Amino acid sequence: MFIDETIAANLIRHTRELLKLIATLPENEKRERQGVYLCVRDQATGLILLLVPVGKFDDMSFARRCCLYAQEKTARLLSHPEHQASSQSANPDLELYGGGVVCPIANVIIAPSGLTAVCDEALGANLGLKMGWMFPDQISHLSTLTQNTAITSLCRAA
Repeated sequence: MFIDETIAANLIRHTRELLKLIATLPENEKRERQGVYLCVRDQATGLILLLVPVGKFDDMSFARRCCLYAQEKTARLLSHPEHQASSQSANPDLELYGGGVVCPIANVIIAPSGLTAVCDEALGANLGLKMGWMFPDQISHLSTLTQNTAITSLCRAA
């Protein structure tokens, strides 16, 4: 897959829209967080197709860590092809967080980082749906698999 200017612009636009909605979700325990680093990686090649900050970061040290975490989530999902979400191999004690999701239609992995892991995962899944990279039944399955109610809450809000 190749991400051109149009696809990148759509990803950023949808991410901004979803960030506004996430701020209203009851599952969002850190409403003060208003930005993410978004990483999109090709599953076949392992190449990063897009790495971009979206929204607002007040702490640049935190933003740098989020940039690294977003990349790590996608790399970890590459190393666990049986997983659909990075939450399946998360270990916060080792700074391995949830939030990355596999988008099987486009054969890409989306990983936002900057919100809570639950909200990052909801953002990634709903972004995949909005981009046409996931089917609604895949979103439902992912929500059940990871027991993440924020995924379906965000789906309803969007």
